[in-house]
Amino acid sequence: MDPFEEKTEGQGLKVLVPEGLQKSIQVDLSAIEHNAKEILSHLPQECRLLAVVKADAYGLGAIAVSRALEPHVAMFAVTTLEEAIELRQAGIEKDILVFVPITAGQAGLFEKYSLTATVDSAASLAALADNLIRLPFHLKVNTGMNRLGVNIEDVPELLSIAAKQNSVEIKGIYSHLFHAADLQSSKIQIQAFQKLLATLKGMGIAYGLAHLANSTAILRLPESYFDLVRAGTILYGQSAVDLPQKWQLQDPFTCVCRIVSVRTVEKGQAIGYGADSVAKKRMELGVIPIGYADGFVCEPHARPLTFAKVMNQAAKDTARLMSHQGMPVIRYNDRVLPLVGRVSMQLASIDISGTGLRLGDEVTVMIRRTAANPNIARIYLREGCPVAVRQRGQLLSIQNQE
Repeated sequence: MDPFEEKTEGQGLKVLVPEGLQKSIQVDLSAIEHNAKEILSHLPQECRLLAVVKADAYGLGAIAVSRALEPHVAMFAVTTLEEAIELRQAGIEKDILVFVPITAGQAGLFEKYSLTATVDSAASLAALADNLIRLPFHLKVNTGMNRLGVNIEDVPELLSIAAKQNSVEIKGIYSHLFHAADLQSSKIQIQAFQKLLATLKGMGIAYGLAHLANSTAILRLPESYFDLVRAGTILYGQSAVDLPQKWQLQDPFTCVCRIVSVRTVEKGQAIGYGADSVAKKRMELGVIPIGYADGFVCEPHARPLTFAKVMNQAAKDTARLMSHQGMPVIRYNDRVLPLVGRVSMQLASIDISGTGLRLGDEVTVMIRRTAANPNIARIYLREGCPVAVRQRGQLLSIQNQE
């Protein structure tokens, strides 16, 4: 039975998609399922798939995505305890690994919701052991990322301490590739992880399921496959590197907006806040109800700035300016519709001159998925048909026909 279907005898079923939506994100569950099957088809038979659904499944909706993926994956992973609890409360039954190491006072919640903790230090082990029943954990090992994880040389001692605790049980061991696209550094990490596993086996220490490969490593580094692989971005149709031959991923994410206003501006007229843009000719503008509060044109600035990176970005901005094409983030069919003027909090203007677009027509918006406002309605499709809707954070299953 479809995981969204509410079985009701004697009544038809349909999805009640809210009327009058001016913007929405359409999520194709069939595409996500295809991507899971595609990944599995490239794995050895003994290697299983761990689906990473952190950050609201990369903006697509963790509950809906996890329900669709559950038949295809061995387990799930999220970053925070709160994310894991949300999935359990939504009825997800498979194992859920929480990436952030457990801290003092959380053991009761891991027990209540049957979650698997990450341990990466004596402190996190003690936090997990503060419980009356045996709780599972995966040991996080630092092989070069230097963010989370116990150092390799300290692993045997920590696991020896864990073996003496009646209230903890190791179920897995994992590490994180800090630059999976770089083959040289990745191979050093892989070899360090392999050596550690061999050492533990030689000591007679059972460590459970081993996993190292992230999305990029799944595509490029088969030697990083162990008992599990952790798929994140490639489950959602994106990749930081070119896909190898014979790999076929589908993009399940489409953000659409309706044009809510149309106006003509004459040559020389200013457009939008700050008069940043001035019409160089007579133009027809369409206004769409999306802005920076929705995650539109929000660029992350998480990487440290260097002089070279600043100059590189300046060169890109200059090229875009000289092309007179604006920012290529709005599309109508195969045509790019330039933004005009500033993007405001919840509105943006686009040049629709000569397109034939009119009030109420839809355009496709390129939006950063993880930054997409969770209050934008998600419409979930399977084989092109709506099967569920999430509006203002609430997932609504198929509704009974009246």
